[in-house]
Amino acid sequence: MTPETIRHLQQLRQEFYTHFSAALPYPVKVTSGSSYAGNPATASWIDGRQRFNYLCIFAYAAPDDLMPDRPFILKLMVNKGTDVTAITLRQKDCNGLNRSCQLELTLLPGELRAFLPWLVRFVQCRDSSSAQALIQETPAILTPTSLYSQNTRTLTQSSSSHLNLWTHKASEEWSHDRVAGAVSYG
Repeated sequence: MTPETIRHLQQLRQEFYTHFSAALPYPVKVTSGSSYAGNPATASWIDGRQRFNYLCIFAYAAPDDLMPDRPFILKLMVNKGTDVTAITLRQKDCNGLNRSCQLELTLLPGELRAFLPWLVRFVQCRDSSSAQALIQETPAILTPTSLYSQNTRTLTQSSSSHLNLWTHKASEEWSHDRVAGAVSYG
């Protein structure tokens, strides 16, 4: 990533985690990390059912020295991605990791703030079916994935507790970059 993109990602994370922490009715701990996917800063909390939860935001794709025109696309993950087993085991009064609601959301940096109220509601869902019902209320059009129906805003595999969603804008940016890369490299 370019230094400018690294600073932008750090600023986006800090702002998002601050607003997320203020909106959640549980104490939230924010850890520091790098701007790279291997060690991202995370926000974690124990929910009302005493389950450990966490959220991390990292760059899915970003401009760098070799590909300065690559789009800047974020990945937001809830209860998925980083290895938190050791952290979970050290938590007092914790009933383990919340595996009933997991989310991977790929979006553009400009879409992040609009997802904050929706995400706060998502992480407070008691089970995967209520979390899946919130898809109807996302602040952006979502692009179908393997779990998402192309014709309706409903999941095709309702038993899944793991949602992997892309916003339409992020999907278009990624597809455009893939096509441009194929043309450039022949």
